Amino acid sequence: MKSFEKTVRRRLLYVVSFGAVFGAAIVAAFVLKLTGAAGIGSLLSVELLAGLLAGTAAVSFYRVKKYRKVLKDPEALEELHIRETDERNRVVGLKACRATLNAALALLGFAGIVLSFINQAAYYAVVAVLVVLLALYGAFSLYYARKY
Repeated sequence: MKSFEKTVRRRLLYVVSFGAVFGAAIVAAFVLKLTGAAGIGSLLSVELLAGLLAGTAAVSFYRVKKYRKVLKDPEALEELHIRETDERNRVVGLKACRATLNAALALLGFAGIVLSFINQAAYYAVVAVLVVLLALYGAFSLYYARKY
């Protein structure tokens, strides 16, 4: 259980770090937008930045609260450990991830076909995303096939 507690502490550190870095980046972009520096005004809207900041802060605060609560209560830590290591939950998660990836690839392929008739720039962007997703899928498949 000590190793899982270390894992949860590491997750808490990652969440806090992510929230701080991402929040600082959005605040910096917001300041640059308001000052009109570096032509950012034409790229980003104030509403988008405010939404990203609020969403990131909300998710980070929620996760920090959740992990702190789990670290304070040994029973909650054990419950989280069981929930995360339960074989059925892992299989369901893997199947959901596989189905989601397949659906995303199919939708991107369909969008690429449609966009090839409408807008070439959008078509190339969708094809680039599709190629990157397929490359990542192939790389991770090779990695895990050799690891296990």
